[in-house]
Amino acid sequence: MTLNQLESKGGKVNKKYNHNTDLMITNSLVHDLATPISAAKAFLYILESNQVDDMNSDVYRTVKASIESAEGMLENTRSLQINNLKISKFKLEKCIERILSVAHHKAEKSNISLLMDIDSGLVIATCQNLLERVLLNLINNAIDAFDDGAINKKIGISAQSVSSKITICISDNGKGIPGNTFHKIFQRGYSSKKGHSGIGLTYVKSNVETRLKGKLVIKSTQGEGTQIFVILPKSLSH
Repeated sequence: MTLNQLESKGGKVNKKYNHNTDLMITNSLVHDLATPISAAKAFLYILESNQVDDMNSDVYRTVKASIESAEGMLENTRSLQINNLKISKFKLEKCIERILSVAHHKAEKSNISLLMDIDSGLVIATCQNLLERVLLNLINNAIDAFDDGAINKKIGISAQSVSSKITICISDNGKGIPGNTFHKIFQRGYSSKKGHSGIGLTYVKSNVETRLKGKLVIKSTQGEGTQIFVILPKSLSH
């Protein structure tokens, strides 16, 4: 399928996520979460200053990446409140590596392999914090969608550059999305997973289309798996 065909399938959000909804709750969460994150960062700084032997361990790197990711989420939430994105130019490969290091523990617990195929020279100019948050949401959704008894579970993330756009693909070999629920997946409040809020895909699609100026396209075959395409401009402007 060509890039133009994918973009034409993107469609529009059924109900756009309103970023001003529950503003007081959002402000409170940002304020409250900043304190434990700062404390965790201080602890990591102490470890680094004392050159602890386990600094290069997978556990240390995962904890550090998770804290940095959480800090980025807070910064992104603050930017939502003032309607301003911090745009920077960065290597997509490094961005994806950090996301996968955060998702690694959750995937490992479910015996899921995370695979990456990103050209080391691929560069994008966009809001890195928001892009990481979007992609982490999609990877976590893919992890949660697998049946517990499934075998040889895999999630892959790849990217390609075409003209002025970059397409990031997150694919899995899970059970796929049933045809009778496909039309509901972007509705706020809908979730096929018990105990979940159902705002993840709504949030992702709205942010990709309204803030990152891209498109989100989903292809799914029941019994074979799902592909999610995030199509973004190579250079985002305000």
